Amino acid sequence: MTKWRTWLSHPRLPVIVALLAVVFTLPSLGNGLNLDDNIHRLILLGDNYLSPRSSSPLNLFCFSDGNVEENIRLMNIGVFPWWTSERLKLVFFRPLSALTHWLDYQLWPDMPLLMHVQSLLWFGVLICLVAFFYRRIMGTTWATGLAALIFAVDGAHGSLAGWLASRNVLLAGVFATLCLITHDLWRRERWRKGIVLAPACFALALLSAEAGISTGAYLLAHALFLESSSLKDRIVCLLPYILVLFLWYLVYSLLGCGAQDVPIYIDPLKDPLTYLMALFFRAPAYLLGQWALPPVFSYLFWPSFIHKASLIFIVFLALILAPLIRCDRVARFWTAGMLFSLLPICSAQPHDRNLLFVGLGTMGLLAQWFFWISQVEWNLKSRLWCVTTRTLIVLFILIHAVLAPLRLPVSTLMFALMDKGVEQVSASLPYNPEYKNRKFVLVNNPSSLFCVINVCWNKAVKGQFIPLRSLTSGDSPLILRCIDLRTIEIRAEKGSLTDIDTVFVRNKRFSMHPGQRVELNDMSIEILEVNDGLPSAAKFLFSVHLNDSGLAWFRWQDNKYVPFTPPAVGETITLEGARFSM
Repeated sequence: MTKWRTWLSHPRLPVIVALLAVVFTLPSLGNGLNLDDNIHRLILLGDNYLSPRSSSPLNLFCFSDGNVEENIRLMNIGVFPWWTSERLKLVFFRPLSALTHWLDYQLWPDMPLLMHVQSLLWFGVLICLVAFFYRRIMGTTWATGLAALIFAVDGAHGSLAGWLASRNVLLAGVFATLCLITHDLWRRERWRKGIVLAPACFALALLSAEAGISTGAYLLAHALFLESSSLKDRIVCLLPYILVLFLWYLVYSLLGCGAQDVPIYIDPLKDPLTYLMALFFRAPAYLLGQWALPPVFSYLFWPSFIHKASLIFIVFLALILAPLIRCDRVARFWTAGMLFSLLPICSAQPHDRNLLFVGLGTMGLLAQWFFWISQVEWNLKSRLWCVTTRTLIVLFILIHAVLAPLRLPVSTLMFALMDKGVEQVSASLPYNPEYKNRKFVLVNNPSSLFCVINVCWNKAVKGQFIPLRSLTSGDSPLILRCIDLRTIEIRAEKGSLTDIDTVFVRNKRFSMHPGQRVELNDMSIEILEVNDGLPSAAKFLFSVHLNDSGLAWFRWQDNKYVPFTPPAVGETITLEGARFSM
């Protein structure tokens, strides 16, 4: 134990843990381009056909600019499904991150390995800076080294290091940590350059990703618990950051950035009640995933169970940590920073890649708890306390020192595995002279996001773009009835025709209703029935006969698309639910 404590207090530990983190994420070098990386490649090479016309190398994270005509154009070529809201907007303001991707395509456009090298360099710098920040706040103790180590090998960081499109969060983390270090130098050591450098780094974090907002969580926690000046002085010291945030948001709004009619993203300012409800459900799931198990993304599959389990865990954790938090202001700093940083990320659908800033406070608090426990006189504690504490020690060591390092290299491959699935699906759609100039009609699919939209991007990057028309999405069995030579009716036996695709379903404030029509250039869709605002039955009127040679029909079967023949006039058939497994 003494050797471990000596090693964790080593002066060069920040560099050591940074190198360790990079080594654990080296598998990402073989990931290539995954999912969103494909649309980024098209934009950076000057091809905006599958993205809004307003997207550009410095507006790289513009997936839908809210322009009705553009959204309909993308619906017509199959990039968006027909049930997409015409008002859909998904634009992120990340010019600094976009610049790093532009640099990749200037220097090594056909070498994804080197693109991943750049991401790993940012990841290594981030881990090194975080280790220095822990040392500034906690001093040179073995607890500081422990915090840096478990932060470096946190499995939640895998998708950040392994997916090029997530590089924006790494950049935001780098500049946010620089901001916190320089702010602490300014406030506690009177380093006057920090007055300028800290807000400048905060601005760079915001220009890297919206995640940079979480920097404010630790700035506020610093003012509340680490400073000893007057209340007025603490408030004044935060004014430069408030000004930076205001100017950033002003530019963000003027440029038309943000999300609209995308259920997985909530604007707290425009829809505060929905956000507060999401905060109640998502914040506990994030804390459970960061402190223990299972990973945060499991919330998407078992929301009710995860929510109940996380509430019980949080109450139990609060009781265990309360004595430390009461007596130690640094512990209060980590706790406040951790909790405040939940506020921005709860506006997005839960995923482990959002945990970077939450993990900063969590690992600091956890390491400090281990340090505090090591100094407690156990013989003065009750038997129940001793048994509970020993159990938690074993549990946390198992999760953060044993399982996390094993999970980290695996999680770096997560998006590559997902892309491999997209590649598999893409390969099932033929691309040969027989199908040239034909529109592919996909009767059913497990997910429009992965099995249609990403297939479009995948084919386009290879120079094989195929216009796709997806009629339904989800795992509900379907009943198809051919009404006439140009019309087919589809009903979902349960749920809706679109219940899997939460990215593109319409906001419930703009729910679909019976009788509503969607007009596209090759067909007209009439909603017959709805379930919770989503279409559960619809009639599809094509501009040509269903058996026209210009249409190529496919259905989902055995984990791939297979040719399909529409039913004859008056005939009714049933299709099993579409499910995808890798």
